[in-house]
Amino acid sequence: MRIRPLVPTLLLTACLAACGTAPAATPSAVSGTASGSTGACPVAPGPVAIAVGGHRNAPAPVLSGIARDLVTGHVLAGPGGPPLALISVEGVARVVVAPQSFTSDARNSAAVDRDRSRFLADVDAAVAGLRAQTPESDPLGALALAARTARAGGAGTVVLIDSGVQTAPPLDLREPGVLDADIGDLVGHVRRTGALPDLTGLTVVLVGIGDTADPQTPLDTGRRAHLVALWRAIVEAGGAACVDVDPVPTTSAPVTDGPDVGVVEVPPLPALDGDRLVLPDDATVGFRPGSAEFRDPAAARTALGPIADRLRAEPVRQVLLTGTTARWADAAAQRDLGLRRAAAVRAVLVDAGVDEHRITAVGVGSEFPGYVDDLAADGTQLSGPAARNRTVVVELR
Repeated sequence: MRIRPLVPTLLLTACLAACGTAPAATPSAVSGTASGSTGACPVAPGPVAIAVGGHRNAPAPVLSGIARDLVTGHVLAGPGGPPLALISVEGVARVVVAPQSFTSDARNSAAVDRDRSRFLADVDAAVAGLRAQTPESDPLGALALAARTARAGGAGTVVLIDSGVQTAPPLDLREPGVLDADIGDLVGHVRRTGALPDLTGLTVVLVGIGDTADPQTPLDTGRRAHLVALWRAIVEAGGAACVDVDPVPTTSAPVTDGPDVGVVEVPPLPALDGDRLVLPDDATVGFRPGSAEFRDPAAARTALGPIADRLRAEPVRQVLLTGTTARWADAAAQRDLGLRRAAAVRAVLVDAGVDEHRITAVGVGSEFPGYVDDLAADGTQLSGPAARNRTVVVELR
């Protein structure tokens, strides 16, 4: 059995119709590979659609870990098993390999094993050699197309092998504030725009999320975790029956050919500009939705360390912490949340050795100079502007 790539003119409807031609295999356990990955989700009996990001700014795709386990333990469990398809993650997602099952007309087990090895080698080569044809990266669109493919022959599995750094609407991470925006806000925005993929009843495996390559700036630990959580939330909101994340990083060489993909700006750690610093709502000093709890307390301590150092070195200086928020609820609730977030920053500085009597914390909510309108015409909140309005301003006096 040889993997047959699609010719460019093949209609997608014909590809999907082919999914129903092979009988579904009985679910089988996914066996471990050299990576030690086993997968946490039960194996779905239907087709397997693997969405692969062979585009710039990301490592070259490799079939490994949970994804490879799924192919070797499920698709190749026996001739006539569930069909496998490959989808390209790019500006306009496309089917690269039409759904096809492993078959063999060999008359003995040794010959069947040789056919199985050839099929797996073809899959490896197809994944590794997949390259984008259209600019930018749209994992959302690829997930939607993969879901249609995985559902065509019964509830199946979608595997996304991609950095997850989307550069296409409605989740363009290049827009200011979106990379660090609240996950609930982003999922709600995707849903309202009609771009949420329908993954109802499917198993979804996420591989390589947050793993980037030159010229894309690498994501720090907090932002990578935030991006993984975002894609998990999107998949769950789409109705997936089970979601698994492969923890093994993708470290292959970067993709250097193909159309351009925009670079997402990764803000550096906040630093004092003279005597003033605006702490943004990001993966370092951002807060969980509607609370004064840091998303990543360790990252917050690291980001606030230089401020504590400056205050200890200049013991006569005072510091004012002002909490600002997006526009939500009423003004009193906004001011209260801003105050509690400023107080959380004060607590970190006190723990770092700054006298608490030198620190004043206030909350102003959305009533501050520089507020960016974060409400759409219909009253819904705009995630990017809302994220820019959520800050704690540090002023040394």
